[in-house]
Amino acid sequence: MNYLTASITLSEVWNFIKSPAFIIIYMALMVVLMGLIIVAAMLNERRLTSAAQRLTESADKAEERERTHSCRFETLRSIDESAAERTDYVRDFTLREFCDEFRKFAAGKLGLYYDEDTVRAFVSGIAVSHLIILQGMSGTGKTSLAFALGEFLDNPSAVIPVQPMWKERSDL
Repeated sequence: MNYLTASITLSEVWNFIKSPAFIIIYMALMVVLMGLIIVAAMLNERRLTSAAQRLTESADKAEERERTHSCRFETLRSIDESAAERTDYVRDFTLREFCDEFRKFAAGKLGLYYDEDTVRAFVSGIAVSHLIILQGMSGTGKTSLAFALGEFLDNPSAVIPVQPMWKERSDL
C-alpha cells in the first residue's frame, strides 16, 4: 500500500498569504461580502418602509371610512359636531325660568302639556347625569318629554325604540 501524504509547512502558508494572488482573492471576497450586506440592508429598509406606508394608508382609510360612512349613531355624531361649533352658551337664568320657558315652548309649539314638577325633575336629572331612564305607563309622555327638550334646545333628538325590560337581542 502506497499512501500519498502531503505536508505543508508554516512558512509555505505564510508565503502564500503574502502573495499577490491571495491578497487579490481576499479583497474580491471582501467586496462581494460588503455588497451582499449593503443589498440586504437596502432590501430590509425597503420592506420596513413599505410596511410603514401600508400601516399609514390603512389608518388613513379607516379614519376616512369612519368620517364618511354613516355609522350606527350618525344622528348623535352630527349633534356632537354641531354642538362643538356653537358659541352661544352663555345665558343667565334660573331653573324656574328655564322650566317655565320649556313648558311654554312644549305647549305652544308642540301641543304637549307637562306638570311643572315633572319638568323640573327631568331638567335637574339631566343637569346631574346625561343618562336618564324614564319609566312609567305607556302613553304618559316619557318619549315626547325628551324629544320636546331636544327641540327646545335646538338640538335634534333620535328616538330609538326598544323592547320592554331591554331583552332585545340587537344592538342599541
